[in-house]
Order: sequence, then structure tokens, then C-alpha cells
Amino acid sequence: MIILKPQDMQRYVKVVSDVIDSTSANGEDLNADFEVLRKAINDDTVSDLTTEQLTKIKTHFQSGTDKYQDNVNKLQQAQFQ
Repeated sequence: MIILKPQDMQRYVKVVSDVIDSTSANGEDLNADFEVLRKAINDDTVSDLTTEQLTKIKTHFQSGTDKYQDNVNKLQQAQFQ
């Protein structure tokens, strides 16, 4: 068990709060593209999506997953400061 000093705890809580905010904003940002895909899957119309649309969504999702990974890294680093 790791025991944190009050100043370390404050720093860690700030990182956690920032990561939660970032994760929420990222999810909201990705939601529109997710809904396009979800609707296409539900309606069995994925083949109607253009290559350009799919490429744009893929690029956007990759950026989003990169942000999620950055958040994981921030949490891991904060634990050991």
C-alpha cells in the first residue's frame, strides 16, 4: 500500500480530476462518429458509407484512442511521483 503525503495526494487528485474531464470531453467529441457507425450497423447500411467517411471516422477514432492512452499514462505517472 502506498501512503501519500497531503501535497502528493492533492497533486494526484488534480491529475485524476483532469483525466476524468478529458475522458468525458473525448467521449463527447467521438460520439457523433460513433452514432453514425451505430446507425449504419443497426440499419445494415455500413456499405453505404463512403471510403472518405470511413477514413475520416477511423482517423478521428485513432486520435481519440490516443487521447485515452495519454490519460492512462498520466494516471500511471501520477502514482509514482
